[in-house]
Amino acid sequence: MRVIIKKTKEVKDVSFGYAVNYLIPNNLAVLADDEQLANLEKQKTIERQQKLEEIKKQKTLADRLSGKKVVIKAKAGKNKKIFGSIGRKNILKALKMEKEKVEVLIDEPIKTIGKHEVDLKIGEQRITIKIEVKKE
Repeated sequence: MRVIIKKTKEVKDVSFGYAVNYLIPNNLAVLADDEQLANLEKQKTIERQQKLEEIKKQKTLADRLSGKKVVIKAKAGKNKKIFGSIGRKNILKALKMEKEKVEVLIDEPIKTIGKHEVDLKIGEQRITIKIEVKKE
């Protein structure tokens, strides 16, 4: 018997008893008739279009941020060490990207005044931005 597994959206051939006694009653699968197969194809097409749109948005965002220079002000002592540190959240806040899908790739927080390069990951793309930490 052919069924469509709901979680993976795959069409599988399973035994009649397994489908009727377990998969369908537990709402894990539906019978793969013509109507369900047509709905599955429509869903896959919509998902592909949404994924392409998301990739376009990520590329646009990456192009906009690539090479951008950001200035962050922080309180610092005489030896150019800042009080506290500047981490991922501070960088995202300075970029005004808290809600966007941007990942800041730094090993440890920034603790000194000066110029620093930070890598960002937007989707599958990696870009570099320049951060200048100035004394407040």
